[in-house]
Amino acid sequence: MSRREVKINEVDALFRRVMAEHEGWLYRLCEACYPFDRPRRDALYNDVLYRVWRGLHSVRVSDDLGAWLFTVAANTAAEHRRRKWQTLVRPLHPADEHIALDDDPVRQMLDELYCLIEHLGETDRRLVYLYLDEVPQGRIAELMGLSEANVSTRIKRIKDKLKKMHDEQKQQD
Repeated sequence: MSRREVKINEVDALFRRVMAEHEGWLYRLCEACYPFDRPRRDALYNDVLYRVWRGLHSVRVSDDLGAWLFTVAANTAAEHRRRKWQTLVRPLHPADEHIALDDDPVRQMLDELYCLIEHLGETDRRLVYLYLDEVPQGRIAELMGLSEANVSTRIKRIKDKLKKMHDEQKQQD
């Protein structure tokens, strides 16, 4: 598409196209914000979808709306936190929250990972989310407004931090 404003009758078609391409990672971003709170996660996701649909009326369309979508989703999540919709910081170990974990060891590892990620700063959470979603580092740099070298360095440091947090958690158990 060319760089022009979207006409009213094109919004629904564009929204369907955007959702077909980006729905999965938008939901996973919301899941990263509220890994153990499905009602809040779904409320955030619905709010993101509404703001995307509303914003498509005035957005300038290009071939790639990913950066714009990421900004809308990140700003919506930040606003949810500012409104104190998020509960207080949770304990590092999911069992401390009396969460019934599945018998699936992979699901347990993912739950523990999300719990650890929740304790990272906002920028680090966004970076690790995009990394886990297998977004190329060049694209992450573009979305986050960082250099590729900076993204690579930050991801390495985040991995080290998560490993250290995991090791400390295991020592306490």
